[in-house]
Amino acid sequence: MIPEIGNFSLNIASICCLMTIICPFIKLLGDRNTYAKSVKTLTILQFVFFTLAISILCYSFVVSDLSVLLVAKHSHQLMPLLYKITGLWGNHEGSILLWGWELSLFTLLFSIFGNYKKSFKSDILVLQSLILGFIAFFIISSSNPFVRIFTENISAKGLNPLLQDVGLASHPPLLYAGYVGFSIPYSISIISLLHKNFENHIAKNMRIWALTAWGFLTIGITLGSLWAYRELGWGGFWFWDPVENASLMPWIVGSALIHSLILWQKRSTSINWSILLAIACFCLSLLGTFLVRSNVIVSVHSFATDPTRGIAILEVLAFFAIASITLYSFRYPDLKNNDQQPLISKETFMMLNNIVATTGCFTIIMATLYPIFYQYMTNKSITIGAPYFNSIFIPIIMLNILFASIGTSLNRIKLSISFILQIIIILIISYLISDHSIKSFLCLSASISLLWSMIIRKKISPMVISHLGAAILVIAITIVTSHEQVIEKVMKPDEVIDFYDGKWQIKLEKIDYQYGKNYLIRKAYFKINNSRYLYPETRHYPVEQANTTECAIYSTPKGDLYISIGDYDEKNNQLVVRIQYKPMMSFIWVGGAMLFIGAMLGVYNNSRAKKS
Repeated sequence: MIPEIGNFSLNIASICCLMTIICPFIKLLGDRNTYAKSVKTLTILQFVFFTLAISILCYSFVVSDLSVLLVAKHSHQLMPLLYKITGLWGNHEGSILLWGWELSLFTLLFSIFGNYKKSFKSDILVLQSLILGFIAFFIISSSNPFVRIFTENISAKGLNPLLQDVGLASHPPLLYAGYVGFSIPYSISIISLLHKNFENHIAKNMRIWALTAWGFLTIGITLGSLWAYRELGWGGFWFWDPVENASLMPWIVGSALIHSLILWQKRSTSINWSILLAIACFCLSLLGTFLVRSNVIVSVHSFATDPTRGIAILEVLAFFAIASITLYSFRYPDLKNNDQQPLISKETFMMLNNIVATTGCFTIIMATLYPIFYQYMTNKSITIGAPYFNSIFIPIIMLNILFASIGTSLNRIKLSISFILQIIIILIISYLISDHSIKSFLCLSASISLLWSMIIRKKISPMVISHLGAAILVIAITIVTSHEQVIEKVMKPDEVIDFYDGKWQIKLEKIDYQYGKNYLIRKAYFKINNSRYLYPETRHYPVEQANTTECAIYSTPKGDLYISIGDYDEKNNQLVVRIQYKPMMSFIWVGGAMLFIGAMLGVYNNSRAKKS
């Protein structure tokens, strides 16, 4: 009976969306107050019924209600409670419901905190309800999570072992918060076009929501990278996987949007560019959802099995993209910019950064989607690997960091002995810590320049924290990729190897078998420098009939010692061991966290300024 209530709630939520969409007819009759009140009430009801639906589905997972098909396919009675809960979004139906619930939450928050005139805000809420209505209809028609099965002796299949990780408790919800969060700037932009209203305060308030979405997307990507690093057992943190690229694309365009909105707000320029970026952010978020939730790509992050359902998301994307660009084209003559600004200025470098960033995003889009179109046209498979992405994207990152460094320091740049000495010191440090390749040297030079330009500022602000995070992130990635060392070796118990120029003495003491709560463990015991132990594992999940590799990491500020194990020859007592050392690895997560903190502090400061 309880799952039926969840299904009923979904239907009521979709009806509320439909009623909100037809509310503008009340406005046409001239009753603006009733229109605004009706829209706000229906927005609250949408959230209430989506919350009820997702709560019931979560309850079904927690109590292992195997009469719900989704629970039977993606959970098991023996699974720990945390993984029962995360099983909710470890599948297509549950993750789309989570997507819809978060969209209803953002819409509700905007109805409360959105600082616009009633009529303008109500129109935005109607557009948000149109988006949510599409998602609700999609869930009910083809991705209903409350489908029941009434047979005896139901065998639960369990959750994909790769998803049974603490990181998956937070990564998808935060990533989706970034995706759906960009719907607010999108809706504001579309309603601005409809009203022909491009006042500066629109950009100021839009930037708060863009920062919020961008911040959540940042921490979601960071945690996803951390999950891949810890869980997949390869020791990598970014693989240029299509689904990773799908989250990176709106993040890049979102970064450009945040900076472009500053120009709109303070200089009344880049209005057309800002609106176009807001449209692109949301469309790329829908594209990311399509790539994850369809089966058109091969990915370690994509777990969909039915591509036909993903096509519906593509149709929604096409609808909003075509409608938005059509409206933008008609309104383009009304988008008047104040383009009078010095050629050499902070605003110029900000705009250059935007152009470079969007160019980089376009190259990622083309390289990510090209194999899909190629396979569709020729029925042959092709892959574009990390070397291509690195060769294209690294120069773009260098330019971004360099322009950011110059733009944020332009008012302090003076041709003096002190300034020249600073440049020389930065170049010397960059050369000493690089691997002496041009690519590494230039990346480090640009990043350290940005780092220094932030450090010498007298005031700590959200902008400073975010740019410090960006500099630290790029420095850490450059050091890790240029100085990491990897060995793969077959070892026997009591064998000792010297690693990383003798800095690590690693001894395999024994290999042991144990039982986990819902898996079998093969554990290796490694003694490190005669002082501490690391315990990498391989796990076998009997219910899911799957194996996973669980690495062991000794992390310090200097770097990570990363050990994973592979096949074990019981007859000869030999174990395949992969040992890696990654200098400054922890600073990648520090940089991502600082970007998130800077964004959230920016939201807080801008919200306070809005009230005062």
